[in-house]
Amino acid sequence: MRSLPLALLLLLAAAVPAGAAGWDRVDAPSEPGRAYVYRSAAAFGDQEAWAVGYSYGTVGGLLDFRALVERWDGASWSPAPTPATGSSREQLFDVAAAGPQRAWAVGSFAALFGTPPTRPLVLSWDGASWSAVDGPAGFGGALTAVAAASDGAVWVGGAGRVWRRTGSGWQEVPFPNVPGCTGSRAELTDIASRGLRATWATGSCAAAGGERGFLVRFNGARWLPVVTPDELLAYGPRGQLTGVSTAPDAQVWVVGWSDDFGVRSQPVAFRGRGGNVQPAAAANQGTGAVLSAVATERDGAAVAVGTFTQSGDSAPHPHLLGADGSGGLAIEPAQPGSVGNLYGVALSPDGTAWAVGVSSSDDRGLIVRRSP
Repeated sequence: MRSLPLALLLLLAAAVPAGAAGWDRVDAPSEPGRAYVYRSAAAFGDQEAWAVGYSYGTVGGLLDFRALVERWDGASWSPAPTPATGSSREQLFDVAAAGPQRAWAVGSFAALFGTPPTRPLVLSWDGASWSAVDGPAGFGGALTAVAAASDGAVWVGGAGRVWRRTGSGWQEVPFPNVPGCTGSRAELTDIASRGLRATWATGSCAAAGGERGFLVRFNGARWLPVVTPDELLAYGPRGQLTGVSTAPDAQVWVVGWSDDFGVRSQPVAFRGRGGNVQPAAAANQGTGAVLSAVATERDGAAVAVGTFTQSGDSAPHPHLLGADGSGGLAIEPAQPGSVGNLYGVALSPDGTAWAVGVSSSDDRGLIVRRSP
């Protein structure tokens, strides 16, 4: 094996803080002949977590998609049964947990076998089983984001629309016209909530010079813009804010990426409280990295995940970041040989972290863990 130049070794050593914990792969059960894609994770205890997404394979000559929910019980991952929709196109995109007795997952399914997925899929966990819940009335499409707040409310969003549920029905919370957005509709990417006045959402929209992301906060009565597409122009003409998370102390973390129309991609991060959100350092690696999700817990702890590429290697690699001790995010080491994309992350109160996505080396999906 050719040794690395001294300058590169020093650069890598500086990027990874001393004593940084490593991430190791933990496989969940899989069925031969099906490929697994995990899109989101949620922790509901020190040793318990959910991972959701979908699996797909060929059944009767047709491509078959099934909703996928896996549960970690402190020792292993196991499938959690979900209600059957009778559809060949079920997909879950996000999961949120407010404790062991309460979790929600959202996605989409097809109304008829072989048709496109145009119906919202909403699942609720009551501590014993998952059950189907009717989606927002009159909405046809995928729900891509969900938040389970500590006040009992549930927030869901998709296709630039947001709804809140406090009892048995959904109430739409009109989404704002974000300054700097030139298109007629903003696309929602994530929601986080600790209560009515502590709810955040990220998204993207058409803006002057390219599509860029934004961050908004709900103050109990309306959405307020916090980071606009015009502010993100300083990072590059194109990009998104893809993940948001709030800690019990009301601190918020936001992540995403920017690039110059497909080149020189770089991770982007913000942190703060209330309307005061400021840029935070987010380490880059390879020839470019993007961030897809972030999770927070107490004392400002945060983990963010995504993907990076490197020169001469066409495979995606997990991009894993943890606190750098100075208010930003630094690279944490992944298991050698790991290839794939990471889409979701969860952080337990004890410091256990989970990241989920899709593997480029096999069909089992990608789940990695960082122990406390």
